[in-house]
Amino acid sequence: PTDFDDSPLSADFATAGVLGWPLLARLCCYAASALVVEYSARRALRWLLGECPWRYDTGWHIDGLARVDYAPLWALVGLGAQHLHQILHAVR
Repeated sequence: PTDFDDSPLSADFATAGVLGWPLLARLCCYAASALVVEYSARRALRWLLGECPWRYDTGWHIDGLARVDYAPLWALVGLGAQHLHQILHAVR
């Protein structure tokens, strides 16, 4: 059998602390985390390559690297990942 604890999909390190939080707090945490990762990765690309290969010029963005108006979508993606995590652990 597959041991999901060894898989990056388990994400125990990320979900263990927030599962008991109220829904709105978890959604904010997921959205903020995604925006930090998106901004940091694109900032690193800009530093390595001299420019990020793509840039946001529309919407609410931070330095053209992360779209703040995508936060609700990132929150829902995080919630979906949380549910996937719970399903994988139930299968185990």
